[in-house]
Amino acid sequence: MGNSVDPPLVFHHELSDSLYLFVSSYRFSIKSKSLYDAACRRPKIRKRILQCCLLNGGVFLASIFIFDHLVIPVLSYVTHMMLGHEEGVRASVWLWLSVLASGLFKILWILPLFIISRVVSFIWFQDIADAAYSRFHPKATQSSSPGMSFGTLIADLCFGLLIQGLFLLQAQVAAVLPIPAIAQILSVFHMSLSNAVYAFEYKWFNIGWEVNKRLHYVEARWSYFLGFGLPLALATSWAESYWINGCIFAVLFPLLIVSANEATPSAQEAPFELPVFALVVRLSNFFFSHGVSRSQQTAKKQPQSSSSTDWAGDLTARSEMPRLVPS
Repeated sequence: MGNSVDPPLVFHHELSDSLYLFVSSYRFSIKSKSLYDAACRRPKIRKRILQCCLLNGGVFLASIFIFDHLVIPVLSYVTHMMLGHEEGVRASVWLWLSVLASGLFKILWILPLFIISRVVSFIWFQDIADAAYSRFHPKATQSSSPGMSFGTLIADLCFGLLIQGLFLLQAQVAAVLPIPAIAQILSVFHMSLSNAVYAFEYKWFNIGWEVNKRLHYVEARWSYFLGFGLPLALATSWAESYWINGCIFAVLFPLLIVSANEATPSAQEAPFELPVFALVVRLSNFFFSHGVSRSQQTAKKQPQSSSSTDWAGDLTARSEMPRLVPS
């Protein structure tokens, strides 16, 4: 008789391996030695990380703290001094005054600053990623790679952004499930994978991986990427304020970018592939195919240059994801 393997024993080994990948990636994403080394050897990395901390932590968070713990108490004290003898009137005036002050603060200061900081941080994230990639992959930086065509590059960017947006929407839907405990777990699960994918995409984009390969790679090694993005997901989920969590993300995410450029995910896959992106890829394929078909119909009515036609063809090719979406 041939050698037989006990299925529960195999499952136990696979589960142990997945847990090991999860724990090792979790520890790797928060270890500080490589971050300090990269910051010391690349002044640009150190400069951009400090700028992210100053803008998002020093300016943004400080302004929220000052408003909540200085401006609001002062307004409350002044209202109490002026209308302290009329309790009902004072309570009514303070209710309207606090709502008005909070609304004006968010519209005139928080929202514009949040948009500016996101745009500026996006530019700084790219600088950090490029510097970290050249630090940990000097041979790849010096070697010449064919790269993507312009049409493929634009299509890959658009498709990737659409998938990220739909995946975040999927995370929001999971967060409002009627069972709070399950909703919280699924929300953290989605945000952990999203953080890991977002951090590794800078590296994968420099390597030349297209979006279908990136997503398939994550789904096949989901336990590793779950552990890698978990620390940031936990750090950005403790506060009730969306603005504060956004600031924390902008301060800590550069560290995750550096770790992702140094990290080498295990070649061993998870016990099973988790198609967590299947739904958003199907939706993205639907939106892209309809959008491209309309643009091509318009192009037939109004002839354009050959470069535009080539771009539309590349866009259609990128919108097809045979490895993730079954025919």
